[in-house]
Amino acid sequence: MKLFQYLLCVVCVLWNLVGIGVAKCAQSLIAVRTDTELAIDGIDLERVWKKAHPIVIHDKTAKVDITVKALYNEQDIFMLVQFPDPDESRTHKSWVWNKSNKVYELGPDREDVLVIKWFMEGPKVWPFLLR
Repeated sequence: MKLFQYLLCVVCVLWNLVGIGVAKCAQSLIAVRTDTELAIDGIDLERVWKKAHPIVIHDKTAKVDITVKALYNEQDIFMLVQFPDPDESRTHKSWVWNKSNKVYELGPDREDVLVIKWFMEGPKVWPFLLR
């Protein structure tokens, strides 16, 4: 994890709200070191989140901006992802009864999905950064 202090975390965020539409974006996200204990609640009430540098990614399919911030400690990486969400989307691919065919079919409902990807192997780091 010490190496992570000096590297940029390259994040590719794919977000799919409905159907097969995908938004692609790659930016450098710099995770800020913290020793503050964080609540895993999706809310940025801890003051340390103000130190995190956000990136904003525009999802062309959903037509919304997604804001991502990152923090890390010796053991974990924390990411705060925020975006406007007009509905709760609590179900996903529910089975719906089709009266005319007298059969259950896959429904149109989709919950929000967020995928975060990064390279597991990065560029070589200069030796003086490993101190």
